[in-house]
Amino acid sequence: MNGEPIRAPARTDRELVQFQTSSLQRHAIEFGEWMMRASLERSHSLGHTSLRPAHARLMVFLGWEGSRISDIARAQDVSKNAIGQLVDELVALG
Repeated sequence: MNGEPIRAPARTDRELVQFQTSSLQRHAIEFGEWMMRASLERSHSLGHTSLRPAHARLMVFLGWEGSRISDIARAQDVSKNAIGQLVDELVALG
């Protein structure tokens, strides 16, 4: 090697857009967002109109036997305080 960085071949804007729209990662993220919206719509239709997307994202990490705030915070890569606030909101909502 002569110290030159290895460069990927140049891509056109069209190739980039095609890659982005067909990316498996993008489809997984879109599916997750769809699931969150669907669960919120269902919750709202059942009368739980105060639930927000942040609540739905948290509930994915709740175990049947209970969950620790620190474990949920680590899984979502947010602070324990942020998860604690959401838990307090959910408790207040019943």
